[in-house]
Amino acid sequence: SKPWDGDQRKAVRDMMTDTYNLFTSRVEAGREGIDLSKTAEGRLFTGDKGIELNMADDIGSLTDTIEAMADELGMERYDVLDYPGPMSFDDLIESFTGGMVASPVQGMEQVLQRVVGPQGWPVVKQRIDAAVMLNGQPVMLIDPAIIVVK
Repeated sequence: SKPWDGDQRKAVRDMMTDTYNLFTSRVEAGREGIDLSKTAEGRLFTGDKGIELNMADDIGSLTDTIEAMADELGMERYDVLDYPGPMSFDDLIESFTGGMVASPVQGMEQVLQRVVGPQGWPVVKQRIDAAVMLNGQPVMLIDPAIIVVK
């Protein structure tokens, strides 16, 4: 790990600027009358203040939101799907081979799982999956720590 050079710093700044501009353009399109000079740039507000500034319509839970949307659409019956996160290396191999070939990582995973124990395994597995996804990709930022509390 070494400090970013000028081109890498510029690439990160450009990506951050593009993401921010996309976000603010979508907010402006979806929230008629919102004043981004008072609400944007990372400011945080409580629920009531957010409603006052036209950042939100109401205060409630995810369930409240889903029910309100279903009511607005006239839906009495509906399903809520939780989409999975990024595909793990094992899942990727299985998808390419139709489940006919077992991943060579599976044996290693079982050994690692025994070494770190059931409490630590989910965090370690998450880092392994992230490393597989980043293989061959330029890395801009990654959390290097794995914390396991026993």
